[in-house]
Amino acid sequence: YFAHLPLVRFFLTLILLDLMVYLLHVFNHKVHFGWRFHRVHHTDLDLDSTSGVLFHPLEGLFSFFIRQPFVLLVGPSPEAIFVFDVFFLMVLLLTHANVRVHPLIDRAFRWVFVTPDMHRIHHSVDWDESNSNYGFSLSGWDRLFKTYRGQSGIPPEKMKLGLKEFQTPEDLKMVRILALPFLKKREWPK
Repeated sequence: YFAHLPLVRFFLTLILLDLMVYLLHVFNHKVHFGWRFHRVHHTDLDLDSTSGVLFHPLEGLFSFFIRQPFVLLVGPSPEAIFVFDVFFLMVLLLTHANVRVHPLIDRAFRWVFVTPDMHRIHHSVDWDESNSNYGFSLSGWDRLFKTYRGQSGIPPEKMKLGLKEFQTPEDLKMVRILALPFLKKREWPK
């Protein structure tokens, strides 16, 4: 009944699209094909807003085609899609931003939203930490699906980021990053 109310449908669409991004993110980490392309996003050694837009173009294309049936299934309004897409870019830039939030504020916000420090753990070189905190904007998905990690074993300012096997300047050149999904396997995580 409530799904027929425009405002309820609008917010329900935003929540479902957020869930879709979470599930796609988990897929990109857990399925070899997805990880080949998604690991480009994890090559950045310095987490900042530019990290939020560092994705392999083919991952973007793949995500677009995965999203379309989901959008058709949900049947959202064009306004909800537009708002989500604008929101998506803003959140990508914010959750990857190199900002420090007071720990008390960060802890309070994490009950609902993904914070930069929460997402920083996801970019750790430690494989177990990297496979946590997949949430896009709502932290509840990580809590619900038990992928939430409250803190790293290392303080945020000392945490090593990126991929263990790609830590040299040569590895991080644009041509190499674009070719990364097609390179031979090098220390694939288990």
